Amino acid sequence: MSNTVIGATDPTFTKTSAPDYLQLLKALVTPGPLNAYSQSLALGLMRSVESDQRWGIGVVADPGTTFANKNGWLAVDNSNGSGENDNGRWIVSSVGVVNVHGQQLLVSVFTQHQPSMQSGVSLVQSLAPVVVAPVITPGR
Repeated sequence: MSNTVIGATDPTFTKTSAPDYLQLLKALVTPGPLNAYSQSLALGLMRSVESDQRWGIGVVADPGTTFANKNGWLAVDNSNGSGENDNGRWIVSSVGVVNVHGQQLLVSVFTQHQPSMQSGVSLVQSLAPVVVAPVITPGR
């Protein structure tokens, strides 16, 4: 994960990239550094997040399927620490594993500079179909 940098003032401000997050998600669904138990545990937690956090990339999931997601949201202002100010605008992200037209997809959508959490959620949910469209195999 070469584009991930631990936050200087707080781990909350770790900066990463969508490709790095996809690499992390891949480790949850393919043989690799995590054993099957660790993969199952992480995916189980992601599949059972609270109902008020079931927004984001799940909008593209096939109806009736269970998706695994992790969402993030934070207003960034002076209270976040030195050098971490965005005048109260929001960072909103959603990543996870979904089935779309029967295909398992790893999805990562990040936004920043949103005027509110809800506008970030809306943007994530409008971008999710756009980012999955090019990788769906027709006819499946």
